[in-house]
Amino acid sequence: NYDDKDLSILEIFANYTSTLIKNALDARRFEDLSKMDNLTGLYNDRYFYERLDLEAQKAIDEESDLSLVLFDLDHFKEVNDTHGHLVGSRVLKEVALIVDEVFLDSGAASARYGGDEFVILLPGYSLEQSSVYGETLRAAIEKNVFVREKTSPGEQALNIEGVITCSVGIASLEKEEGEELKKMKAALIRAADRAMYHAKDLGKNLVALATDLPAEDLSGE
Repeated sequence: NYDDKDLSILEIFANYTSTLIKNALDARRFEDLSKMDNLTGLYNDRYFYERLDLEAQKAIDEESDLSLVLFDLDHFKEVNDTHGHLVGSRVLKEVALIVDEVFLDSGAASARYGGDEFVILLPGYSLEQSSVYGETLRAAIEKNVFVREKTSPGEQALNIEGVITCSVGIASLEKEEGEELKKMKAALIRAADRAMYHAKDLGKNLVALATDLPAEDLSGE
């Protein structure tokens, strides 16, 4: 049996423990929020780099594939210039929803890389497998009708169609014996980035693989 003094001590201890747990949960929640992009709800570049560290090391340790999809929006500046930045923000949010839908259940990690650029890490996926996702993403953005509904009074349903497309670059981690992990990660990002610009050079609204690049483009600094 507990007397009043014991119960008082237990109550103090319970309150103290509850405060510790709450503080720990709050810290975890704020840590998670710091890795989120406020506009789109996807992860941000900070999370992307942390996840890339983990997945690249895992791919090397397990001798598995790791691919990176990098894309940005074609004609996004035209939308901003024509309709304003608020509408541009709406478009970015809707693109993020498309990304979530396309990569649902894939185990991918999706992030807004900056501006209208997005990255998707695909652990365990080869370049060829990732290209299927890339093409699905490209087609989904091309056919989407953006800003169909007004979300607040005074807004218009603009139904932007046939304007926003995307250029997609895809690369896979190249594992080289004796190569530093840092250099392999940098090479992966550079290859995907150059593939994306290759897609733009070919006319935009395309998916380009790092293997499509001329050797000098891929190896150049």
